[in-house]
Amino acid sequence: MTDFTEIQQAFANHIRDPENAAMPEGIENRRMKIYRDLFFNNVLGFITSGFPVLNSLYNEEDWQRLARKFFIQHQCESPIFLDISEAFVEFLANEYQPTAIDPPFLVELAHYEWVELVISIKQELADYPCIDIEQAKEQPLVIAETAWPLHYQYPVHQISNEYQPQQPTTEGTGLVVYRNKELDVDFMLVNPATIQLLGLIQANPGCLYQDILQTVQQSMPQFTQEQIESGFEQTLSGLLARGIVRQYCS
Repeated sequence: MTDFTEIQQAFANHIRDPENAAMPEGIENRRMKIYRDLFFNNVLGFITSGFPVLNSLYNEEDWQRLARKFFIQHQCESPIFLDISEAFVEFLANEYQPTAIDPPFLVELAHYEWVELVISIKQELADYPCIDIEQAKEQPLVIAETAWPLHYQYPVHQISNEYQPQQPTTEGTGLVVYRNKELDVDFMLVNPATIQLLGLIQANPGCLYQDILQTVQQSMPQFTQEQIESGFEQTLSGLLARGIVRQYCS
């Protein structure tokens, strides 16, 4: 059993890192190549399709080199496409040492593309109905399960081959990635006040309009009550219209 376990480990080590791990004895190189190509190309295909914008910023050789480092260094615990994509983001954020060819927004762009993927396939477990602003003043509120408030240092929603910022913005970029009424993934550019509002609702599912408004008023003493009430209603109306904020049902 020990010998068989050692062979298995040698087999896996070589598939993962063929340049530094010897082939198991007694197996032809042409046979091992089938397994090497099969495993690596599967992982490469997953991350290429899951991170199309990030992939477009690299040439083929550099992208395969990044994928190979992920394949060698990160211990994936699931073969599921979404889990591999999440593992790739974790690898970039916690294990990978960026090089001169990597963009400074590498981790943030990867995270943003992964969130888009999550939202695109997420199943809604609760039936939270969409409501308008007048209904929202009387009903408990919640963030839709298919909406994700985010804040980045870089404008990740604009990045492309033609636009690659080298420095973070002063205030950062607030976004809500959500699935719209046509079931397509969309995003909404939001300011810090809106991020704060969404954070309050997200932390307190079932909260009431007046309670949130009061909390916002207390956090913004520099504005008049009329200014806050007007801005609050306008902002919440936009979030309700997009189905980002909905009626909470227990």
